[in-house]
Amino acid sequence: MMQPTDPSDRIVRRKLSDQVFDRLRDMIASGELPPGAPLPSERDLMERFGTGRPPCARRCSTCTPWA
Repeated sequence: MMQPTDPSDRIVRRKLSDQVFDRLRDMIASGELPPGAPLPSERDLMERFGTGRPPCARRCSTCTPWA
């Protein structure tokens, strides 16, 4: 049996809510979503990322302002 030699070869399952969080963080880091600006609505996030409501709602409810 072949053993993985490079950790980047591994496929990692991640929660959709964690992926939504990463995307929101990237939007802030890139300046697309300026610090202090309101988060997009759940509906907007659902349409943009192609997810259902629960992952977006979970992330929107747990996001805290970045200082």
